[in-house]
Amino acid sequence: MAIETDLIGTITLTAGQLDFSVVGFSLKTGGVRPGEELILPEKGLLLLVGEVLTETTGKLTDLCPAGAAGSGQKVRLRFQPDGTRFSATSQDLMEKLTNGNLDALADLSGGFELIPMFVGPGAMDVIDKADLVTGVAFDVRVDTLADRATYDANAKGFRVLVSNIGDGRAALYTKKSNTLADWSTPSFVTGPIGPPPNVSLDATETLAPGTPANVVNTGTATAPKFKFSIPQGHRGWMAQYSIVLDGVARAALQLTDWVGGTGTKPTDYVGMYVGASGFVSSIALAINVKGNTGSQGPTGTPWQGTWNAGTSYQQNDLVIDNDAGGQSALWIALRNNTAKKPKDNAADWAFFPASFATTADYGLITDSATDIRDYGSITS
Repeated sequence: MAIETDLIGTITLTAGQLDFSVVGFSLKTGGVRPGEELILPEKGLLLLVGEVLTETTGKLTDLCPAGAAGSGQKVRLRFQPDGTRFSATSQDLMEKLTNGNLDALADLSGGFELIPMFVGPGAMDVIDKADLVTGVAFDVRVDTLADRATYDANAKGFRVLVSNIGDGRAALYTKKSNTLADWSTPSFVTGPIGPPPNVSLDATETLAPGTPANVVNTGTATAPKFKFSIPQGHRGWMAQYSIVLDGVARAALQLTDWVGGTGTKPTDYVGMYVGASGFVSSIALAINVKGNTGSQGPTGTPWQGTWNAGTSYQQNDLVIDNDAGGQSALWIALRNNTAKKPKDNAADWAFFPASFATTADYGLITDSATDIRDYGSITS
């Protein structure tokens, strides 16, 4: 393998920090990788590259010691053989894993579709894949944290869903071990109870027909006040019908127009007929609105005009002729007759109902008499 030449430049380091920056060479373009050595010749110190961020910046594997701190210091970057670099990287990884996480993973008992998860620092448990699909799985649900204490002695893995941990949130707790009350940190299922809504309504605005409806917040983000703008509806259209004859025995209703409305005039069903379950296009399928012929009515009273002695009258004929006082009156024939003057033949004629002899004005009793009438006795 070819030996790579050291890169020479300056470096800036800060005590207690991982970050560093260089001038004089490029990290990414130069092929610098984690595990390469940063030699400070003036201080006789050596640091290791942990991560390359940009062409001029990166991170150390460990925090910078105070003796290495400084700005613009001479630095020599020495490339490491692949095996050495890998060993150094592996050692660094192993050191990072000695925080209990590997031990926690090793203590788990695996099973079909069981997924490991951290339940605390250096503590792990397994969760069934089905629980991730179906939602929160628990062994028992309680109302408060105080109620959870009933299950403090349960075995490792026992899960309790607490409906309200004190701030309105629901959370799931899992026994980390068989130790009494050794519960995991809460896995929250819901957020805290929010403040009550402070929503109000502004005056509703009526818009012209056909205008799009709208709603705006005339209040604030925390105290919204909604103003609704709603278009007024168009005046509705009324159907206009006409009666159309279908031969002699039938008649149908035909929709001929829509009238009285505003906005777009409808054209639906115009020219169609009213059927038993809706509009039909054939008049033969329309409802017949013509009624049946009624029964024969009673015989009427024939009007014969002025009575004439030469006319033969039938029963119920109606004529006009003078009464006994010489006034015109209506007479109805009681039977067939000829040349029977009504006022002189009570068997043949009678006053027509609602027709009465005219009352004559004979003046005051003190006036001189011009006609002689027999009014009977005063007591009759």
